[in-house]
Amino acid sequence: YAAVGLLYGSTAFTCNTFCPYVFNGEPNVCANAASIAFFAWSFKILFAIGTDLYRPFGQRRKPYMIAGWTLTLLFLFVLAIAAHKMDASTWLSLLLMIQAFAMLSDVPADGYSVELGKLEPPESRGTILATGQIVRFTFSVVASCIQMLFLNGTATNAADCKIGFNECWGWGLNVNGYYWLLFAIVLILVIPIYMLKELPSNKPVHTLDQFREELWDTLQSRTTLSLLVYVIGISGFCNFVSKANYYMQYYIIELTNFQVGLDGLSTYGVLSLAIWIFRTYLLNKSWRRTSYFSNLFAGTLGLLWLPTYWNSPGARNPYYT
Repeated sequence: YAAVGLLYGSTAFTCNTFCPYVFNGEPNVCANAASIAFFAWSFKILFAIGTDLYRPFGQRRKPYMIAGWTLTLLFLFVLAIAAHKMDASTWLSLLLMIQAFAMLSDVPADGYSVELGKLEPPESRGTILATGQIVRFTFSVVASCIQMLFLNGTATNAADCKIGFNECWGWGLNVNGYYWLLFAIVLILVIPIYMLKELPSNKPVHTLDQFREELWDTLQSRTTLSLLVYVIGISGFCNFVSKANYYMQYYIIELTNFQVGLDGLSTYGVLSLAIWIFRTYLLNKSWRRTSYFSNLFAGTLGLLWLPTYWNSPGARNPYYT
């Protein structure tokens, strides 16, 4: 989870600066760069079905986790030696592959977390899964700190960036050096996976027909219908706004990597804190009321973008946005 969190955090926010500043991507491409890189996350259910249908060497999880991390490290190695020669499309394609193979490892880990969660007593059920997510997003904070402190040089910022504390710094990693650093950290984090001893399981292998029947039963439930309406509605009403925000931040204001790293640090730091608050105080409270309050609070904060669009005094400021 630490390795997945590091890759998630490093991709989510460096996409925003690398695409326009390093790879000279077009605004419409760069505004969707993170969505392209994380495309495989939309198919986690298919990863889950595939890894359960086939069990290499009689094992359910370890072979997929080893294969996933080996291929992830391979593509990170390619970026480390050749990123400076790539165009935006090639770079995004490699990021997509990295996230896809990380998912090949992450999905079996999720399944294992759920199995462990079933062994927890009812009053604390969910603690293991929540702890895993805290670890994940804590390492997304680490990724943001790396971006803040090591990527604020002239090689990874806007071409007209001046030297100064609130602008570019006189030193910093180039894009190849950054991926070398990621490669080294991820390699260290995933070494334990190669030594993992997977306990034998008597869980039966499901057939594709069983999965199809269970999925159809699930899709017919009112809960699933409500979730689909919610997710599609949130995406439909919010995603187009985030693209406008992207253009404002990276093509008009031109945020530096230090400022973007600070954004990531606060984002993932608050997210980790929120998960901890939920795990500690809200696990056995009304999840519906928690969701209502969270969405109302987020929607209210979203209104703070309006002064930026109107170019109100002080609002087109990197630290405000």
